[in-house]
Amino acid sequence: SPCAPLPPPLPPSAPLPPFPFKASSAISGPSSADSHDQDTLIKLHWQKMAAKNDSVFTQIDKSHLKIDLDSAEIQKYFTRKSVKVTKALKTTSNGKKTTFLDQGLSMNSGIFLRQGGLKPEKVASLIESGQLGKLKVTQVKNLQMLVKKAEAMKIGEKFKSFKGDGTDLQEPDQLFFHIFAVPDYSLRLTVACLNNELEERANDIRKNLNIIMSAAREIVSSEKISQIFQLILMIGNILNSGSLHGNASGFKISSLSKVMGTQTAKPGFKLSHLLISKMEEVQPELLHLSSDLPSLKQASRMSLDDVIGQAEALQVTVTEVSTSLAKASQHLKEEATSIVEEAKTVSDQLMDLAGQTKSKCKAAVEYFGEDSKKFKIQELLQEFSTFLESHGKALCIQTMSMAIIPAILCLG
Repeated sequence: SPCAPLPPPLPPSAPLPPFPFKASSAISGPSSADSHDQDTLIKLHWQKMAAKNDSVFTQIDKSHLKIDLDSAEIQKYFTRKSVKVTKALKTTSNGKKTTFLDQGLSMNSGIFLRQGGLKPEKVASLIESGQLGKLKVTQVKNLQMLVKKAEAMKIGEKFKSFKGDGTDLQEPDQLFFHIFAVPDYSLRLTVACLNNELEERANDIRKNLNIIMSAAREIVSSEKISQIFQLILMIGNILNSGSLHGNASGFKISSLSKVMGTQTAKPGFKLSHLLISKMEEVQPELLHLSSDLPSLKQASRMSLDDVIGQAEALQVTVTEVSTSLAKASQHLKEEATSIVEEAKTVSDQLMDLAGQTKSKCKAAVEYFGEDSKKFKIQELLQEFSTFLESHGKALCIQTMSMAIIPAILCLG
């Protein structure tokens, strides 16, 4: 039979009104009554801007077009249903032992035990008996870091709700289960690390402070530097004669690198090269500036603030341990008092040396005309290190050219 005729097409729907509209309380967002504890409303991550005259947004404000939007309908399109995820504790069902640790801490703790051939009970026993010295220094440090991470994750709190002797826990969990049962375990670990690291930390800090102080002393006491600066100043005043920069009585050290890199009219020939040739004419000893500054290169790579920060960090550790020790058991006091007293003596000595270094560096910065509150010793040493490097390169080129010219003359 013939197919039934198709129904006539639907009339076209009315065009949608333009969307811009002035925000009102009706569409400002869901009220507390409409909010859902388990749902998340997707936000529009736009960048707000202030209203500007004659912008499209001011035209919106002037529009008489009224738009009514159903807030609930709009929110329905942009509401993401949230599913509350509860991490189930692994239990001993199906033969699996319980764990409270995340994957990373569990793995690292397992590695610590396996590499050292250690058992959790043994580690806790070494801590309690003050025999952590039987472990390697790196092992004690790694153990302290693992314990701090477990503390941050509040694993100890979770163990309080666990009923058992620890045998039902996975081996990495057993490590912390037994350690957290040791009185003052954290203090004992800190004392052990302090005892292990004190000499090395103190030697590094002392060495670096001495290097920086030596470099500051060297640049101030070098007669060659003052003579070279006199030469630079004379050349600069000749070049700047008649300008605002002329007739100078000195120049900022912060501009030293820029000055030395000034290109002459001769291609590839800079002020540093001219300075070398003038040194050779005036006083050849100036060419050997590096002999006056043996500590400069190494010191220029250091930060005085960082080194002093290390000394201060050691002092804070010693103070905290000393305070905690006053509240500890008598047995622990007897074990740790001599360690802490030695650490305090060393720390006080380092802080005295840090103060001397800081004072010497401040004097060096001011000696070269800079403001010690704004210009740090690192900047000063780096400027001189760069200057010394350009000085060496220019000297090398000068030496090579002096060797090549006679050879060319001989060939001619």
